[in-house]
Amino acid sequence: MTGFRSTTARECSIAMRDRVTARVVPSWPERGARSRLVTAEEFGNIIVRARPDGSLVKVRDVARVELGAKDYSVQARFNGQPSAAFGVSLTPDASALSVSDGVRATLEQLSRNFPPDLYYQVVLDQTVFVRVSLQEVLKTLAASSPRWRCRGRSTCGAATTAPPRRRARSSSRPRRVAMA
Repeated sequence: MTGFRSTTARECSIAMRDRVTARVVPSWPERGARSRLVTAEEFGNIIVRARPDGSLVKVRDVARVELGAKDYSVQARFNGQPSAAFGVSLTPDASALSVSDGVRATLEQLSRNFPPDLYYQVVLDQTVFVRVSLQEVLKTLAASSPRWRCRGRSTCGAATTAPPRRRARSSSRPRRVAMA
């Protein structure tokens, strides 16, 4: 067990990072294909250092190796059941609607390869408000502008762009005003 005392935590960290990130990770692995370290034994076999005598110092030689979460302060649950959760953050130049559509399309495509007992659920989508707001703006534009009213209709003409004529009111009758 000589030589372990000179192995630093930094050396272990660098070896683990290099070993784990050097692997090529496809966007969606084929069934049965593995591209990442999975078991504690595989992580334990990462070489931290080679000694002058040719022997190797592995992670399992200097540490206890076990699988666990990166952070135990957050637990994802859905309908009372343990689940996996992730969030999507936008870059400043990204379109929220385009990203939302892309994420949903990707999830739908990936879900075709899920096992039968696995499904996904979009729990929070903040673009719903944006979509409804845009629809309301379009409704307002359509109601207030003759140009927007005619869009898509073949019967639009000059007559529809003129403001409607008002009926002359008799001054003897009081006006009724409705207040909301």
